[in-house]
Amino acid sequence: MTYGEQGLSLNPGRIDPLNASFEYSRKPLAAEFEFEGQQVIVIANHFNSKGGDQAPFGGIQPPVRSSEIQRAKIATIVNGFVKSVLAQNHQANIVVLGDLNDFQFSETLALVRGQELTNLVDKLDEKERYSYIYEGNSQTLDHLLVSPSISESSVLDIVHINADFSAADGRVSDHDPLVAQIGLPRQTVEPPTDGESGRNKDDDDDQQESNGSNNTGNNSSGNASGTTNNGQGETANSGQNGNGSSGVNVVQAKSIVTEQNGLKRAVAQVPAADIQNAIRNGANGTLIVRAGEQADVKLFEVNLNGDALGTVLNDRIHTLRVETPQGGYEVGTGRLSVQKLADTWQVPVKQISLSFTVTPNEGLAKRTDIPAGRKLVRAVDVVAELRSEDGRKQSLAGSDNSGKGYERYLLRVPATVDMGQLAVVKVSTNQAGQLSYHPVPFTASGEELTVYGRSGGTYVVLDGGETNVSRSFSDISGHWAQQDITRLATRLIVAGANQSASTANETGEMGLSNVRFEPNGQVRRSELATMLVRTLGLEHSDRTVKGFDDVQPELWYADSVRTAAAAELINGYADGSFRPDAPVSREELAVIVERVLRFAGTTEDTAAGSASASLSDAQAISTWAAPAVSTLSSVGIMKGDGKGRFAPTASVTRAEAAAVLSRTLDKLNWEQ
Repeated sequence: MTYGEQGLSLNPGRIDPLNASFEYSRKPLAAEFEFEGQQVIVIANHFNSKGGDQAPFGGIQPPVRSSEIQRAKIATIVNGFVKSVLAQNHQANIVVLGDLNDFQFSETLALVRGQELTNLVDKLDEKERYSYIYEGNSQTLDHLLVSPSISESSVLDIVHINADFSAADGRVSDHDPLVAQIGLPRQTVEPPTDGESGRNKDDDDDQQESNGSNNTGNNSSGNASGTTNNGQGETANSGQNGNGSSGVNVVQAKSIVTEQNGLKRAVAQVPAADIQNAIRNGANGTLIVRAGEQADVKLFEVNLNGDALGTVLNDRIHTLRVETPQGGYEVGTGRLSVQKLADTWQVPVKQISLSFTVTPNEGLAKRTDIPAGRKLVRAVDVVAELRSEDGRKQSLAGSDNSGKGYERYLLRVPATVDMGQLAVVKVSTNQAGQLSYHPVPFTASGEELTVYGRSGGTYVVLDGGETNVSRSFSDISGHWAQQDITRLATRLIVAGANQSASTANETGEMGLSNVRFEPNGQVRRSELATMLVRTLGLEHSDRTVKGFDDVQPELWYADSVRTAAAAELINGYADGSFRPDAPVSREELAVIVERVLRFAGTTEDTAAGSASASLSDAQAISTWAAPAVSTLSSVGIMKGDGKGRFAPTASVTRAEAAAVLSRTLDKLNWEQ
């Protein structure tokens, strides 16, 4: 949806509805109304909730509010739309309202407001600025913002009929309603000219002025109509030619269905011409290829031949996304090193194609050795590869020890499952037919999971909600880190403290109610290495890679230690040892977690010592650890205690390690 001379192109319409920033949230809806000849655009919003944020006055200060990241992205999109309207019509009457799930003084509201809008909440008496009460704290989550043309003539009141009362007292919502009175600008009725009817044309004149020469008061119809009617206005055409805009372009690919041995297969060949048509007048950003409308088909294959792939690899398309009913695949076009592969294979670049295949793995549903207490929700085999016409293939997989090695696989799950109880694992089978489960990171949006894997293979979605396996360990009830520990346990990243459970062996998982986590116990280097590997979804390194003298290959943590060391997340000592049972200091953890951030493509350029300088024991932090402490402190992953002390040499507890890794998960960008 866009705004132009005739108003909204869709009325009502959603703002940039395919933008990935709206994951977990609702899409803003804009509508244009007419009151006594005046047009008013109303944008209704419901930003993503504060779920997962730490309590404002809880045990950790300052609290980590990871949900702010997405709200900031949404706020920027909404403000960008407001800017685009005002660029066309500087006197447009715009109202932006809704549950924005953030405070009037937050970055979210600053981004929504920008220089264009006024938040009417700010005009209220401070004692009246609340529409919601959380844990006894009066808060303003609901807002109403207006454009300059109506900011001085608008008043707001928050009617406190719900937030101060309980459901037993008859409240109908946990939010108070906001009521606004908006005075629209007076119209100046001028006599008809040039044979026009007596209909008021102020809005049209204002529109022409904003698109024309900007000479206020110049009513030259020649200048105005020359700008708007001949289609040469910069703003009007910038979205059409792709300059300065971002969005999605969609190709609906047709599939041919065949059947062999009872298995129906839908194969889509995406023509280059269809891609050219989609992106010619589209926007910069993402190309989506949708294939396979047949509900009774299980195996889907989508192919882009050399010409089609070459059309995708241009400066305007940054991301290719393939969608089928069984699942999908997303890749940054910068990662498709087609020319390099063509040089290696010594073939013309046009002979290289891209293929994506997804099919359900029905055999796993019959297995009995899935992790105990878990229900198998989905199991699919996915393959993404580049092919040559002579039959050579190369899987699209991570080939380096960095976040650039992650692939993005899209899995659909039923709407009835609780996303907070899901784990995603990659499954492998050894020569004896035994299964191994490797946790992999993922994010959820609606009924879709984006899984960040290092390569194709078999991916399984597990649900622990029905059996309560992930509810709590026996000794963490009421603990300050209970939420973080439980989250990681749900995702199979951590397990109990006793040796059989702490191994979290990859073919079984114990119910937590009878297992102790020992949150206040020291975390060992071997345990931390295992947590790191599972958090990042790393596949175990080849056992032929040289290990450490004091890590025997048969030990439960041996593969994880070797893998974490190969990824340069945690190092050994100069004498060739790893010291698996040694504790980890807080400054060591800071350095390790900073490596995790960079591994997954998250870069935080914080000046060394800038954030840690405020710590009362900053001078005690080792020089080699100071930059990492500063970075993690600035992003809210590791902080000082109530007295401002970081305690760099103190040993990290198991609870602290879990909390830090849980916060780290929320900061990882998984950049391609």
